[in-house]
Amino acid sequence: MGARERGSAVVILVSVLTLALCVALGILFYQNFVAKPSPTPQDTTDEASRAATPLVKEAAFGGTIYELQYPANGWSATTSLVENARLGDSKTYFDNSDGTVRVEFDLYETRGEDSCDSNSERKIGYISIDQASNSVLTDEVLYLVETIFDGPEGGYVYKIGLTPDGGATHATLGQTMCTIASVGTTPRVMNGDTLKRPVVVASIQFPKVDAEFHSKIPDMKTVKDLLDTDSYKQAKTILLSARKK
Repeated sequence: MGARERGSAVVILVSVLTLALCVALGILFYQNFVAKPSPTPQDTTDEASRAATPLVKEAAFGGTIYELQYPANGWSATTSLVENARLGDSKTYFDNSDGTVRVEFDLYETRGEDSCDSNSERKIGYISIDQASNSVLTDEVLYLVETIFDGPEGGYVYKIGLTPDGGATHATLGQTMCTIASVGTTPRVMNGDTLKRPVVVASIQFPKVDAEFHSKIPDMKTVKDLLDTDSYKQAKTILLSARKK
């Protein structure tokens, strides 16, 4: 083979090697920079599904289990037992992240009723009965009642909670506040000397408003504004999910 032919062969070999190297580098560049794997739609869906799936909080009373569902994001749940309670009276709180809205769910063997002077001039200034109801917590349908009424020393007081059908679910503006005194409380049921159903307190509260004004909220708008928040709507969903297993 002449020098000229050997030179041509070297050139061809170098060209082939250069081409192969370029191809290899191109593949590596594509794999590492262009075609980087991204989360699949299924991964994103699973993550969103986990965030949307509510958590379950249980509360026990005398061998019976009650449960409520609450959002996995932005809410916490705690239960404390009442000291010296024979059947395990308990108080369960669900609080949103900024502490403005709370759901209270209490179970009692017995509980004194709130006294009310039927001659009181404290009147109902706002009342609403939610269209949704709860038929799985007790053996009767419970309705979510929202009410604002005159405070004992001026200002306003609110009561919101699950309430059995009765005076509170048919109350109207201007009636005495005694009509809605039982809002948020379902009384116990006895079968002779045996407790058939405990007292159930299922209510919604606004802790920061309560701490600031106690029982003298200056105007109804302060409460009504909270009724329009997303946290309050979530609180209603928590209460309406309450059930006896």
